[in-house]
Amino acid sequence: MTDAELIEKKLAFIETCVAELRRLADPSALESDVREQRFVEHTLQIAIQGLRTWPRSVGYTRNMTRRPRPVEAEARPGYRLWLRYDDGAEGEIDLSGLVGRGVFAAWQDLDVFRDVEIGELGELVWGDSIDLCPDALYLELTGKKPEELFPRLKAQSVA
Repeated sequence: MTDAELIEKKLAFIETCVAELRRLADPSALESDVREQRFVEHTLQIAIQGLRTWPRSVGYTRNMTRRPRPVEAEARPGYRLWLRYDDGAEGEIDLSGLVGRGVFAAWQDLDVFRDVEIGELGELVWGDSIDLCPDALYLELTGKKPEELFPRLKAQSVA
């Protein structure tokens, strides 16, 4: 999905949410059906979350370069982490070399390792003490070079 398509999708979503809010402004429009009320509540919660995360969820940096963000993460046996990014890249990364070192000592408890989540900014988090950079994981997963993910690095020369 291109950046323009993603922005159009977000705008359409916001317009739908605004229309739903306008409908709810008229109490007589809401039927007494409990399922519909729950659906509306859920829709509003999604809308609020979408509006709160708009700038981050579009994935722009200060220089307006869009970088892939993880959308799914799953801990697998052998301290492997399966990831899928919003650009379709997916696969496993071996994190076994980190286990037992520094903050990663916590992973010696497999339940801690299995409790991976995607953080608000796309980072992979385990509780409040371990987080891994989504860009570094993407480079590891795809085999790409940093210059491919960060085009401004190409323009900079090393003296």
